[in-house]
Amino acid sequence: MVARASVALGLALTALTLWTVSPAPSSAQPPTDAAPHVAAPPPVARTLDVGTDRTYRDLAAALAAARDGDSVRVHGGVHPGPVEITASIALVGEGRPVIDGGGKGTVVTLRAAGVRISGFTVRNSGNRNDKEDAGIGVYAPATVVDNVLEDVLFGIDVQRAPGSVVSDNTVTGRDLPMPRRGDAIRVWESAGSRVERNRIDRSRDVVMWYSNDVQVTDNTVTQSRYGLHFMYATGSHVVGNRLHQNAVGAYAMYSSDLVYVRNQLTGNHGPSGYGLALKESSRITILDNVIAGNRTGLYFDNSPLDAGTVNNVTRNTIAYNDIGIAFVPSVKRNVFTANRFEDNLQQVAVVASGTFEGNVWTQDGVGNYWSNYAGFDADGDGVGDIPHAETSLFHSLLEVHPTLRLYTLSPAQSALDLAARAFPAFRPPATLTDTAPFTRAPTAALSAVPPATGPLVGLSAAYIALAAAAMWWGRLS
Repeated sequence: MVARASVALGLALTALTLWTVSPAPSSAQPPTDAAPHVAAPPPVARTLDVGTDRTYRDLAAALAAARDGDSVRVHGGVHPGPVEITASIALVGEGRPVIDGGGKGTVVTLRAAGVRISGFTVRNSGNRNDKEDAGIGVYAPATVVDNVLEDVLFGIDVQRAPGSVVSDNTVTGRDLPMPRRGDAIRVWESAGSRVERNRIDRSRDVVMWYSNDVQVTDNTVTQSRYGLHFMYATGSHVVGNRLHQNAVGAYAMYSSDLVYVRNQLTGNHGPSGYGLALKESSRITILDNVIAGNRTGLYFDNSPLDAGTVNNVTRNTIAYNDIGIAFVPSVKRNVFTANRFEDNLQQVAVVASGTFEGNVWTQDGVGNYWSNYAGFDADGDGVGDIPHAETSLFHSLLEVHPTLRLYTLSPAQSALDLAARAFPAFRPPATLTDTAPFTRAPTAALSAVPPATGPLVGLSAAYIALAAAAMWWGRLS
């Protein structure tokens, strides 16, 4: 008994000892006198100045020393390129310093997200299209603002850099034949980017490739190939741009859900000379634009493409074009309301043989204004009492024999159309019928748009002068 009691007492003492020296559970708070962990402070953003009497005399050296968050401020001067930016910095030009690429490659390359470059003249890129030599190459989301690019092959080339901003830049293309030029601004696979208030002259295109939801606002593009070009793009807004004297004002190909609002597409007289053209594009909205003085104002080719969709063309001024709107005959499901068709040499044309039908020219009692409407408005409500039928024997023949365009606005055209009105047997079928035509032109901003000055207008003026001279001579004799 005594032995067993001794063993039990020993076990109890051992257990008590183990309990008193066991570690505290993991949820126990550390002693209050333990030193807390303190994170290292972030590096302080610096400003690195570049100039003849500054900390850095060489731009490349300052860029090599810069780290994320720094600003590199360049005070005037001409600085050799090419240069590459690999840190998230602001590169700021004071006094419009020049970065000169020396004719080699891309002058400035941005490879870090969050870079901002502003206030520079960027010039003298390489000349190789296969290398896409550019003034500024953007390969991560960045901001390019208030720069002047001159004597560059491509201007600003944004590739796989979503959310980038390209604004308030001036790009002048290199003096090359049009096929050899690069694009002034190219946005490639960069959704959600913004292209705003840029001025483009003598370049190739401003083009959005595979880039959705791009905002293109208040840009001016002149003497280029395509003022604005969308390829395989969706959901972009094109607002308040001025596209003047290009081969084509704007072109959308294989795109959808684009919105064109308050743009001016004027004087575009290249080989096709479209103000705005759609090819296989769906759910397009064209609203409150001025489309004037072009070879062809609007052009529709297999648009809309997607079954069950429509394109809407509303409250536009389509004026002084050689052809107001041209269609491939198979085109259907476009709705035209409250537009102003003013003195186009040919209001509507079908550019190939085939049955043209399935487009809407009056919706919910709202038609369009036609300057050549020959009906009347007895009750003065601003809507014609008889439908407008767009028909012309001369234009019907013109679609089959394009060489007859030589006689546009000549006495021959007038004689043919007069004969068709006098003898219904000669009257061709109407191209379209608008059942509620306006008799008063909608208010539109035409005052700043000059009448067309293309070769046909000059030729027509010559015919009129010749006819007047013949009448005057006849009176004398």
